[in-house]
Order: sequence, then C-alpha cells, then structure tokens
Amino acid sequence: MAGHVGELSRRRELLQGPVATQRADTHRLTQFPAAAQRFSLTELCDLAASKDGGFTPSRLADALDYIEQQPREDFDLDDAAYRDLVAFSRTTATRIRELKRGLDNGGIPIS
Repeated sequence: MAGHVGELSRRRELLQGPVATQRADTHRLTQFPAAAQRFSLTELCDLAASKDGGFTPSRLADALDYIEQQPREDFDLDDAAYRDLVAFSRTTATRIRELKRGLDNGGIPIS
C-alpha cells in the first residue's frame, strides 16, 4: 500500500510540475510590458540571455505568441489589461522577427 501511495504522489508531482511552470511563465509574460517600458528590447534580451544560456530573441517571440494560446482565465488581469497584453505581445513578437530578418540580411542588432 505504501508503494502505491508513493507512486500516486510521484505521478501527481509530474502532472503538477508543468502546470506550475506554465503558471509561472504566464505570470512572467504579464510583467514583460512593464519591463519593456523601462528597458530597450536589446537590454531585455541581454538580461534574459545572461540568466538563461539557451535564450534567443526567437524564443521570446514564441513565448509572446504563447500568450494567445493560453486560456484567458490563466491570466489574472482585467479585460482591458489582457487586451493590452495581447496587443503588446503581437507587436513585440512581430518586431523581434522583423529585426531578426534584418540581422539575417546584414542589418543592425535588435534595439
């Protein structure tokens, strides 16, 4: 019986882990527009890269796209703030991709 309880506990932890991570990621994404008011996109990308060796601006753009794929109720925001977040995420993800295309064609770094 004790082994069965332990196995159920491990399964529950495995299932809750991604949900907890997803909620933390959602919370971080809701804070990104405020950070973008204080720092340039280059500064934010540099900071993220210093914290996460696997970070790329493309991953940030993908994370911003992720906002609209999540259920609305995952965001602890009123409707106006949620609409602003979606608009910001669309605009910023598009900007990152446009700047990346410019870099790929010999352009200047993201700023």
